[in-house]
Amino acid sequence: MKNIFRIAAIALASLLCSCLDSELDLPIYTDQTEDNFYRNTDELSSALTGVYYEQRRIWSDLNLYYRTIMEIPTDNAVKGGYDDSDHTEVLQLELFTLDANNSAAAELYTVCQRIITAANILIKNSARTEGDSSLINRMVLEAKYLRAFAFFNLATYYGGMAKILAPLSSPKDYLKYPRLTQDETFDFIIEDLEAATALPKKSEYDKKDMGRVTQGAAYALLAKIHMFREDWGAAKQALDAIVTSGEYDLHPSFGYNFSAAHDNGCESVYEVQYRSYGTTWELSTGLSIIWFVSRKNEGGYGFCCPTQDLRNTFTSDDPRIAYTFIETGDKFTGDDYSQDNTASPTGYHDRKIFVPRNDPARLSAGTATETDVAKNFTYIRYADVLLMYAEVLNELQTTSPDGNNANYYLNRVRQRARQTPPKDPAREVQKTIPTTTSASLPDITVVDKVQLRNAIFAERRRELALEGWRRWDLIRTHTYGATMRNYSSTYNSNKGKFFRDDRDYLLPIHTSEIDKSHSVWKNNPNF
Repeated sequence: MKNIFRIAAIALASLLCSCLDSELDLPIYTDQTEDNFYRNTDELSSALTGVYYEQRRIWSDLNLYYRTIMEIPTDNAVKGGYDDSDHTEVLQLELFTLDANNSAAAELYTVCQRIITAANILIKNSARTEGDSSLINRMVLEAKYLRAFAFFNLATYYGGMAKILAPLSSPKDYLKYPRLTQDETFDFIIEDLEAATALPKKSEYDKKDMGRVTQGAAYALLAKIHMFREDWGAAKQALDAIVTSGEYDLHPSFGYNFSAAHDNGCESVYEVQYRSYGTTWELSTGLSIIWFVSRKNEGGYGFCCPTQDLRNTFTSDDPRIAYTFIETGDKFTGDDYSQDNTASPTGYHDRKIFVPRNDPARLSAGTATETDVAKNFTYIRYADVLLMYAEVLNELQTTSPDGNNANYYLNRVRQRARQTPPKDPAREVQKTIPTTTSASLPDITVVDKVQLRNAIFAERRRELALEGWRRWDLIRTHTYGATMRNYSSTYNSNKGKFFRDDRDYLLPIHTSEIDKSHSVWKNNPNF
């Protein structure tokens, strides 16, 4: 059966940050078949744009699912919303009462499968593309990274997958591919990522191509897989390549990471690109999560509310508080009202993803102000890399090629935090302004392996709060169940009370997927 698919021939303007002046300023869709496409590099590029596009389609926004699946079912956030009946499938995720029919748990799976399908079609058909062979090879490697990115999410959060690295000619072909173990799945993901390390470095791309997958992005995802498997030596090799490359640095202010003005900046290792057309919901290519996390009396849904437990991890003089939490009484510049978070079950909303109304990224959205915002989703940033590096060096009890130890990289992150202005420049009124002094966030000097491991892990929680890595950290350190049960006990809450170590380290695969395999696939234990 021929693969007939909808190629998203979207101008790179809609995906890559520097192409705003392209003559193609709206998405264009065209039905194509494999027989009459992929003939030249322009067509291959359009198909690759379609693979990137699968990362951030409206209603399939990875930023949304990273908060729904990676943060709400942890001690970092609660569901929020109007009440318990508002998106009960998300409440089930939070309380670990979900079953294999839960639609919220299935969404990330669906997004990732679409990315894999689009990448597989491109990689297969690139063999007959005519033109610059080096350009064709680069685009294939970009597609391999995107495929690996999707499989990484599937393997990490759903367990082992089938090794489907080519388009299926018939739905029945699905039955030919058994479900592998998680480790076997990681093995073939690593093959794609190792190939992708031949991609250009960030500085080697032209400005018009900023936002494409880079060599550094491939090494960073490799490091995450190796850390998940506790292969510290392999993780160090991948992280060595990033840290010694000279391609990345920390922004001078922590808050720059969450401002569209600094998208694709020096700290960005990989970002999912968003652009706004300011037209209609259906044509949106902008960030659509604003409505999900905004307070309800501002037109939002009020989901993913940071917990008091997360707030308690910050010392009162930590400037990162200002860029992580929105509180009642805060007033953003240009607003004619103050924030009122009384409907939030915790009293907080997420500042990191919030875009104030007078921000150019939101103003550019025109009438689609809640759903079409020109702000990227930073998937991996350099602070994450430095904290991973600190962890790996501590586990190996070794130093970097430059002779720096784990404390050095941990303290680079803390130093940037203490040098960050404690007043958010986007606010006219800020209820809580951390009182910083010369003694704020002092360097960590402990050298005991266990104590330093705990310090690094705690720093990851503060630095990367609400960015989608909390669940990953809890799973890979085998502390997920204990952490959630402790949360339930501390706050006398159902959140964490029903966590089962023999079930909840993985999400269920939706019943429809099990049915598709005619039950050849078995679901994860106890689902």
